[in-house]
Amino acid sequence: PPPPPPNCGETTPTVSGALQSSVAELQFDSVMATVHHKQDVDEFEDGCINEVELRFQSGSGCTLVVTASQILDASNLRVQSIAFTADSQCPGFSDEDEGQYGASGAATKDSWLTLSQTEIGEENVPESCFVGSITVNLDSTVTEGDKELAFIGGSLVVEGDFPTTALDSSCPAQCLVNSDCADGEICVDNACEPEGGEEESGTTTTTDGGSSSESESESSSSESETGDDCGNGVIDPGEECDGAQINGANCVDAGFFGGDVSCSAACTLDESGCSNDQPDEGFWSPCSSDADCSDGADMCADLFPDPYCTTSCNSDADCAGIGQVAGAAEPTCAFFGFCYLDCGGGGFCPSPMTCVDQLGTETCQ
Repeated sequence: PPPPPPNCGETTPTVSGALQSSVAELQFDSVMATVHHKQDVDEFEDGCINEVELRFQSGSGCTLVVTASQILDASNLRVQSIAFTADSQCPGFSDEDEGQYGASGAATKDSWLTLSQTEIGEENVPESCFVGSITVNLDSTVTEGDKELAFIGGSLVVEGDFPTTALDSSCPAQCLVNSDCADGEICVDNACEPEGGEEESGTTTTTDGGSSSESESESSSSESETGDDCGNGVIDPGEECDGAQINGANCVDAGFFGGDVSCSAACTLDESGCSNDQPDEGFWSPCSSDADCSDGADMCADLFPDPYCTTSCNSDADCAGIGQVAGAAEPTCAFFGFCYLDCGGGGFCPSPMTCVDQLGTETCQ
């Protein structure tokens, strides 16, 4: 990598290119970047770029924030979240298209950033400088309530020099385990090589970034035939989960109302147990009388056609956080004196509840 400039970050970064969306072509006037590298781990990982956040702004009313941090290969980071905002001045966006769209987790798995360099000029330092370009490639759909916006092509190229600070998350490598490579290839010294190249002996990457030699006839009893550690109950590099270990993943962070995340036999997160279903008990569950309500919900709001469990309130502060999960409609105090789910801000309603207008207020029913 080139040495860091003496006044890193003082020049204005540039952004070029455009993203094609299902609504309109998107171009941006300016960009801000936050870049992190790894420090004080080992010789292999120190100094590698391991986390990037890009904030794009258009003077005409469009804003895009992209974060990326997970390994794809030697030059690419996987996008972890996308947030896009369009107001009335965003070109090509009608009043119906305006809003704050977002996606994360599995919804962004096909989007990535390509880095012109994967390491800073200095390795074991708390602060340094990234000099080069970052290309944004989005192939994901972002949502706001029932509205969808798909990124379907194009790219953005960011160029400049950006200060970096040290973090301790994982670093990019072409591969960490064999499943990171294409068919017919295996992971040797963090690089994908033809499988025949290790028929007699070879050096494979270990979980701490070091290496170990092994012959074709000998392998660890904890590894599968492909050399992966999937199934050993420990989340190894290249795995999203392993057995009961799901690294804190949950349905709420994935954009669902509730449910349970599990781990598949391939050590990938399984969100099939997640749902946006109306709860069976507690807040927002169906009811016919106060006696049907539990788990903190103590009254049945029966003023509307489909009564649900809630609690009394005097102000919005009394409702803050009750029965709420990320992405859901906002619990708010109605002038009737009970908490309801305000879906006017774009939050979704638990199914089969829908967002309806009640006396000028958008509420989940």
